[in-house]
Amino acid sequence: MEIFLLYSLLIITALNISAYIWAYIKQTDHLTDLSYNICFFILILFLLYISPDKGLGKVLMTTMVAIWALRLGGYLFYRIKKMKKDRRFDNFRGNWMGFLKFWVLQSLSIWIIALPAMVFMLTDDPAYWWPGLIIWGVGFILETVADAQKFAFKQKHPDKFMDKGLFSVVQFPNYTGEMLCWIGVFLFTIPSLNGIEWLTVASPVWIIVLLLFISGIPLLIEQYRKKYGDTESYQNYKKSTPKLIPFIY
Repeated sequence: MEIFLLYSLLIITALNISAYIWAYIKQTDHLTDLSYNICFFILILFLLYISPDKGLGKVLMTTMVAIWALRLGGYLFYRIKKMKKDRRFDNFRGNWMGFLKFWVLQSLSIWIIALPAMVFMLTDDPAYWWPGLIIWGVGFILETVADAQKFAFKQKHPDKFMDKGLFSVVQFPNYTGEMLCWIGVFLFTIPSLNGIEWLTVASPVWIIVLLLFISGIPLLIEQYRKKYGDTESYQNYKKSTPKLIPFIY
């Protein structure tokens, strides 16, 4: 198993460095999110292909990761084609070292997030926990609906902040859905985990840390502060609307 995990990291890094070279030369953001999701898609199909056991659990895991990757990757690619560029990279897109650091972090993040799925796919006849599939499904639906609502709203109101639909309940429902997806993937694998394999809990922990403190919510809050920070309506929305979980946070 260890050698396949190492190969997976090398494959993920090679794909991202290739995308980085193209993106830096072209000074484009079209591959940034697409390469992220393509890595998950290629990785899970490769692991299913090499697995001698293709039972129901592995088919379900492959379906969960592949559908999530195709849906999110397709949406983000379509969105960036419409937007032309991602403002998150304006400060370092032209700095080859700063831009490279992002792609290296993305490679490592993909590997960490995919850990429970990879270990599960490399386990002989793994057991699985059905509630994990349900939690993944709730997260997938939540993220999909939130993305669709925000995209439709921004097409009509590009200069307004989104506070309708799911965004009237929490500020970042798409991130709530993303976290639930990977929490669900990890929970799905719990019955098959042994010993050091429990370290795959790093996957949901890392996606939560990433979205809460690094590349998710902090960057969006800074964008919103610059664009809407002085408006009374946005300040009231921030104060009255939880970030991720209704009535809690």
